[in-house]
Amino acid sequence: MGDSRSSKAVVVAAVLSFVAAAALAEPATISSITPAQGLTRGGEIVHIHGENLIGAPLACPSVTCGVFVKFGDVFATIVENSATEIVVVAPPHGAGRVDVQVNVPVTPTITLPSAYAYQDPSPSDMVRFLVPVVINAAGSGGTNWVSELVVHNENAEALPINGSKVPPLATSIVTLTPPPGSAGTYIDVPKRLADNMTANVRVHDTTRDADSWGAEVPVVPETQFRRSIVLLAVPADARYRALLRVYGYGTSGANVTLTFRDDDTGEIVGARTLALQSGYAQIPVEGVRPRIRVQATAESSLIWAFVSITNNTTQQVTTITPTVTPAAVALPATLAPGRWAANGLCVTVTNTTVQVTAGCFKGSFPLPSVGGDGRFEVDGTLSVGGPSPINPPPAHFSGVVQGDTLTITAKSGDKTVGPWTVRLGDPTPCGPLCL
Repeated sequence: MGDSRSSKAVVVAAVLSFVAAAALAEPATISSITPAQGLTRGGEIVHIHGENLIGAPLACPSVTCGVFVKFGDVFATIVENSATEIVVVAPPHGAGRVDVQVNVPVTPTITLPSAYAYQDPSPSDMVRFLVPVVINAAGSGGTNWVSELVVHNENAEALPINGSKVPPLATSIVTLTPPPGSAGTYIDVPKRLADNMTANVRVHDTTRDADSWGAEVPVVPETQFRRSIVLLAVPADARYRALLRVYGYGTSGANVTLTFRDDDTGEIVGARTLALQSGYAQIPVEGVRPRIRVQATAESSLIWAFVSITNNTTQQVTTITPTVTPAAVALPATLAPGRWAANGLCVTVTNTTVQVTAGCFKGSFPLPSVGGDGRFEVDGTLSVGGPSPINPPPAHFSGVVQGDTLTITAKSGDKTVGPWTVRLGDPTPCGPLCL
């Protein structure tokens, strides 16, 4: 009898502890998942960002008393957990989109619908990599430049590259033939093996191997090509020869706009247009400032670029490459209920509808589903002037949510009105209505 009372007391104490912790805990929120896709074999490192992701620790045997993450119905391995980030290893799963479930003790479990996509690549799927420098030739000052492509294969099967095969769990030097008319070349790697491959290019002067190991240039996956590339702190004085190299992806004749700025002040010190030939172009970086920031922007192609810097005294080469940070995949935004206003415009958002008042226009549409980019498209009604008619004309509304700012455009028939931009919680009164 005493044991029964003791057990009940423990249960009651645990319940009271849970209730007290839940009352004090701030709710957990999730803002992004990076990356939001991976292969069916699992193994990707996935970063889940948000707030209040530690929760209150509970002494109970239930799985819900601790932090966990599930991809579909499979638990992920947690590598690190802080208040603003949970780092996990994605588990193996069948192909397709799955819900991601995040449990933080004493706050409601968060389910992110279809937030992660599993891909099952076919044997023919390939990933392109740029090898920026492929050279075996004499240079100025009696130098002799050679490049070596070093590849490490962490896969359990041989990795085919350019007619060669890198053995499993081994590192090899792969020989590449310098291409005509271009400084670099592309290699194709089976997608199922690409994630477990590491590669770089060592460029060195064989006449100075005793003094310098050479310069390392990254091997660049196609995912790192961008519309715009920024290179920081490029020296532009007489001690060095700085050469900007730009590579186009998929378009041989693209134009690239170059902007040169003082690296400290941001002041523009030069600009020019560079035409890519066979997907490549190069230009010396010169200027009157000690350090220059270089921005290369393509008009109709994706590009990658770097600067090679040669010391005029020692002939040693270093490189400046862009730092590419994978963009977080934002979770679908929501149109927060409340009053949005600015400059006489008023938008009232409830849990079911959105009402717009903009001068002579009065619009209405259902609460929309907002995409991961903050945009939405929805059908509603829009009337002009006077009291709202019983059957207002149909209209289509387009909008974008950026934090606490909302921009809406409406189209009724062949007429487009807006855009109207309002801010959540703005106290500005609505403008006078048309009579």
